[in-house]
Amino acid sequence: MMDCAVPCITALSEEAYQRLLEEYADGDDSSKEDRSYYRWAYAESSYLGFGYEEYFNEVSDCFSKDVSYALSDTEFTEHINDWLEAMVKVMKTLKEKGLFEGRRILLLAEQQPSDTDYNVDNARYLNDETLFGAWYKDNME
Repeated sequence: MMDCAVPCITALSEEAYQRLLEEYADGDDSSKEDRSYYRWAYAESSYLGFGYEEYFNEVSDCFSKDVSYALSDTEFTEHINDWLEAMVKVMKTLKEKGLFEGRRILLLAEQQPSDTDYNVDNARYLNDETLFGAWYKDNME
């Protein structure tokens, strides 16, 4: 059975990215791999779970009721996939309504540990080609 966690928001600003590089990756002298890692690593963000208590408690309750470790492996996987599909649809709808307009924001609904094909498909679907291409180049090549 795969591990899972309640869906949550994370973000990383350019300023926070620069602070991460200075603190953990030797600033401008860091390797390309370090720079790519800190640019895209959701878990390194100081904004991981931003607004969780205020905005995601109800989501957490629904998730806990829906996704139970008492399910079979197949049922569990189906429920997780349903949640991920719902997250993709919500983000696509918010994007179409203009919530992210004028901002350079990479939208992802990812499985962790990674299911590369699934994560790439979602990234391509949710983002413009330029932003997707930058993410893909740093993470998949």
